[in-house]
Amino acid sequence: MPVITKDVRVYDRYVWPYNPDIPETTVFNAGDTICVGVLYYNDNWLPAWFVKCSLYFYKDGEEPKEVLSVLNNFLPYQEVYTPFTYSLPRDLESGYYWVGSKTVDEDKALVKKIYVHGAVPPPEPTVARLSIVTEPLGAKIYVDGKYVGESPVVVDVEAGYHDIKAVKSGYQIESCSGEVVDGVCRVYGEYGKVTYVTIKMVPAKAPEWQKSLYYGLAGLAVGGIIAMAKKRGYIERAKEVGAKWLMRS
Repeated sequence: MPVITKDVRVYDRYVWPYNPDIPETTVFNAGDTICVGVLYYNDNWLPAWFVKCSLYFYKDGEEPKEVLSVLNNFLPYQEVYTPFTYSLPRDLESGYYWVGSKTVDEDKALVKKIYVHGAVPPPEPTVARLSIVTEPLGAKIYVDGKYVGESPVVVDVEAGYHDIKAVKSGYQIESCSGEVVDGVCRVYGEYGKVTYVTIKMVPAKAPEWQKSLYYGLAGLAVGGIIAMAKKRGYIERAKEVGAKWLMRS
């Protein structure tokens, strides 16, 4: 198999060059433009010219569907990074989708799973509907203090402003489709309409007092070890051994 797909990474912005340390994006809105960075590798001692490399995008449970392709040239044992940009259709339904790539030499595509926050049926004229998704997924969602389920979740409410709290161990809210107020996302719902809410979460930072306590305890522990070592003569013994070693060299 001359040319293989070595790595696939999905981003919410254009990424060049290849950098596996850049965090990937797993949640998108219908209509977003995504960047799929693919690393290919020519596992052969011969050059490979005009190799078709394809991008695939399809809903979970459906057949793989090719949406874009390029022709790449490869020298022997060479890696080639190709960033695809693809606009997600605006009429996509909410759900899980697969995105990935394969070369003409491969039987199956190497894929990553993403969630698309897509079209939700409108509610009755007498209620407002909130379609809530978080990144990462799986956060516990509270609307006006009431638990409504794990993200992604759709909930019907009265029209007006609502406070959405997302709780996930080790994470905190960074931004949302509405306004972040005191750690919660505040949005406005209208009767007969769907309000799409995307909440971005990031690893929580430790409070300053917690950091100070940690470093204080660490300092006490190191100090105690040094004091014990001095008391038992370990440090002087180490100096003596070190001096003898230097004299020999």
